[in-house]
Amino acid sequence: MIEQSDNYSLSFEILFWKVFHNRFLFELIFEVLKTMPIEYSIPSKYYVGNRITFKNICSLKWFVENSQMELLGDKLKSDQYIFIDKGSILDFFKKCNNITIIDQFLKKKENQIKNITNLISVLVESNNHEALQIALSNTNMDQNPITIEIIKNSILFSSPQVLKHLLSKYQEHQLNKPIDLEFQEKLKQDSLYWASQNTAHLDEMLQFI
Repeated sequence: MIEQSDNYSLSFEILFWKVFHNRFLFELIFEVLKTMPIEYSIPSKYYVGNRITFKNICSLKWFVENSQMELLGDKLKSDQYIFIDKGSILDFFKKCNNITIIDQFLKKKENQIKNITNLISVLVESNNHEALQIALSNTNMDQNPITIEIIKNSILFSSPQVLKHLLSKYQEHQLNKPIDLEFQEKLKQDSLYWASQNTAHLDEMLQFI
């Protein structure tokens, strides 16, 4: 019985992705959903805005709050406009673990992000070490240096994996350059204190430091 159930689930998943990647069927299903009547138990739910069509959804916040990462990926792939702000960028990196979508987002929305916030700082705050690794590999360290403030926030709020990526990139960039004594001294003096404030990753961070 369990094997039969697993086979059914696998067949259903294969069928789902076939439909999802078939543009005609995909758009047809959305058209049906768009016109399908919906009954709400709360009268206040009846308003025009809750039947907005997919093509008109352009808010990163909406995709994140509704866990529609695959649909967001479809928007990114087709270069459609997406409205983003600092809060939605942070929430996106906190919740998205799909490397393909993260990579698309960083490539397609690079200029928008630059005009809004410091990407590395946001990635440190989100504790998304995989996204950070992708971003660091494509970041000009002369234009966007890893500062002591970014290292401090990493020790305070993120995991040792995030800090490890930052320190590795910093050391790589500092090769054949004068040693930043102020940076080194600040790190030596305060890193244990910062780590002791990291309640989410206290033991691992203290051990790493």
